[in-house]
Amino acid sequence: RSINHNKIHKSFSLQKTRNSSTMKTFATFNSSALLLLAVFTSIHRSLAVCPDTGIFDSSNYFCCPESCGSCGGTGCHLRPGGASSCCTSSITQTCDVANLPCIATDAPTQTPTSPPSNCPTGSIADATGLKCCASTCITCGGSGCNTRPGGQYACCTSSVTVSCSTGTLPCVAPAVTNAPTNAPTDAPTDAPTDAPGLCPTGSIIDPYNEKCCDEDCGVCGGYNCHARPGGAAACCTGSVTALCSTGAMPCLLDSVYKPTCPTASIADATGTKCCATSCGTCGGYGCHLRPGGAAACCTGSVTASCSSNVLPCTL
Repeated sequence: RSINHNKIHKSFSLQKTRNSSTMKTFATFNSSALLLLAVFTSIHRSLAVCPDTGIFDSSNYFCCPESCGSCGGTGCHLRPGGASSCCTSSITQTCDVANLPCIATDAPTQTPTSPPSNCPTGSIADATGLKCCASTCITCGGSGCNTRPGGQYACCTSSVTVSCSTGTLPCVAPAVTNAPTNAPTDAPTDAPTDAPGLCPTGSIIDPYNEKCCDEDCGVCGGYNCHARPGGAAACCTGSVTALCSTGAMPCLLDSVYKPTCPTASIADATGTKCCATSCGTCGGYGCHLRPGGAAACCTGSVTASCSSNVLPCTL
């Protein structure tokens, strides 16, 4: 019986083609799986954080003191602090139980609670609920506000004094007050009693326990404050900065006063240290790479007081 060699060859070629197609499909699937794993790992590591005075290595896995300049890699033993501080090969403990150097731990994911606010539609409130920015800023005020969409003039609030009633942003919102729904005779039961003794004698505290007005105002700050006895000068608190210890009225309680960085400087993420504005961001990862280098933009070893007129400094 004759053998049809052409038929056998075609059958073999078809089987080979099928096998090749199967291998390509498997390879594509395998590559996709590896890509997904890499993306997941990258997302997971992006949630990791170093301590305030630490910097990441190139993998965002290990943290070294920021005095090292960079963490791990070639020549790590030659940097300030030596191998014990700047090399990562022998690091085994996580930053939540060990000092630097250490393995970065995941950042907390709890959702912050926003304070009540009277910000206009299309805007967002800062951490106090008293000042408002455009919603495009994502976060209003605070550290790094100058780096958000719109820059410092849209997203920073430290020098904002204009009222939201003018229609401009950023702006100062009227304070949120819980107006009594009963007759005026019931008012004494709703009077501010949360912080007795904080305000000077003859004055009352605002709903945030931060500022004081003359007791003749009835309510300190908030909506329609200008219409109360004494007018805006006595009863409105939006632009009040004078400390109560100076005898001024209305006034800001000394206990809630927060010092601010000197002119032409910015605060770090903790709000306790200041760098030159040219740094862009004060302290943290990569501070040594910013304009001015580690001496101007890193805060790990800063002890000088800002009252000494040097930068970087400690508030």
